[in-house]
Amino acid sequence: MSYQSALEKLRDLGMHGMAAAREGQTVAEAAVKPYSLDRPHVLNSLTKSFVSMAIGFCVQEGLLSLDDQAISFFPGHFQGRPCENMEKITVRHLLMMATGHTKEPYDWPGEQEPLEKFLHSYVATQPGSLFLYNTAGSHVLGYIAEKVSGVSVEEYLRPRLLEPLGITGWIWDRQPDGTCMTGVGLHLSTRDILKFGNFLLFEGLVNGRQLINQEWIRQATSKKIVQPGEPDTEWTSGYGYQFWINRREDSFRADGAFGQFCIVIPRRRLVVAMNSGTQDMGGMLDVIFEELIPALDGDVPFTAELDAPLHESDGQRRLRLWLVEGVPWTYKELFTEGM
Repeated sequence: MSYQSALEKLRDLGMHGMAAAREGQTVAEAAVKPYSLDRPHVLNSLTKSFVSMAIGFCVQEGLLSLDDQAISFFPGHFQGRPCENMEKITVRHLLMMATGHTKEPYDWPGEQEPLEKFLHSYVATQPGSLFLYNTAGSHVLGYIAEKVSGVSVEEYLRPRLLEPLGITGWIWDRQPDGTCMTGVGLHLSTRDILKFGNFLLFEGLVNGRQLINQEWIRQATSKKIVQPGEPDTEWTSGYGYQFWINRREDSFRADGAFGQFCIVIPRRRLVVAMNSGTQDMGGMLDVIFEELIPALDGDVPFTAELDAPLHESDGQRRLRLWLVEGVPWTYKELFTEGM
């Protein structure tokens, strides 16, 4: 498999930036002009995997239990009694997208904030029995974390996760009431997504310090429920606690709309991070698993003369490839002008 060919296919699908690491060491990076590997990029639903970590820290610190009733954190939000199944939703159900809804209670941009939209929605089935992607539920997890910690999710994660990972320059969008958006809303650079992936690969161990209990990482990234739909797709292979289970490589990922990925492959000790603007996320994942990952696993012979034609109609975009010093490559910067 050709690393160059894989990157060109990903670029043509809408890749903005890619970084990969083995055993925590960056081995390859690529960026498509005008995007930068260090500039914050909207993550969309990849944000959800960060709220999973916020809940994990809350559990670790004894601030809540996964079996806590979700509505117990919001007294005074109901004039009457909510529907019976709403009362049964727990923090665990929110994490695994199994609240019992048959229709996602989220209308973005809607007239109501996600919390009110969720709390006043009808829950048709038994919580825990059905997977339904639920962005409003992820926002509710953020509200819960802020309730029990007394600070915003951003402030809570700053000393526990963001700063210890060396993540810098993040942007976190807020609700009108000032609460962090946790179904979407976080902006990180491609390199910072890679840091998050390495944190997951090493099960919370960073620079000799166990930031979060490794069992939380294992639970969050293991299959808790199977999604309905056609078999053998990357969105019907299982879901953990705000993480997708991949159908290939015995791996998992955090992802966001239009191709934001943090893919962790423990058996290869490999992490792939990507920011994109694609209309074909499935196509990108196919290229990543079938071409990019095998190429990264091999001994790819790169030289400074590498030709990477762009075939760009506007003649303005440029592809930059970096190979970082370390096995199996020596650092080079390869730069090609648009054709």
